[in-house]
Amino acid sequence: MVCLFGAAVWGNGLTSCLTVSSPFHMERIMVLARLDGLQAFTSPPAETHVSLSVPQRTRATAREELALFKDLLVFAVSPD
Repeated sequence: MVCLFGAAVWGNGLTSCLTVSSPFHMERIMVLARLDGLQAFTSPPAETHVSLSVPQRTRATAREELALFKDLLVFAVSPD
């Protein structure tokens, strides 16, 4: 995600971008953008199907934390 995200923005000479996604993805998107040297602005929807249920919210939050850990690990060991 980091390389594709950055390549799409840097390939056009941009240094910032607007990201629109579920609120549960926003922290990870911001971290990955920062690692790629981009300034990301976010625009999550006010409410999603995940935000309505406590069990779904808990699962989504745990999944995002694990995904962020995985992305940081991949970023740390990638040759680029």
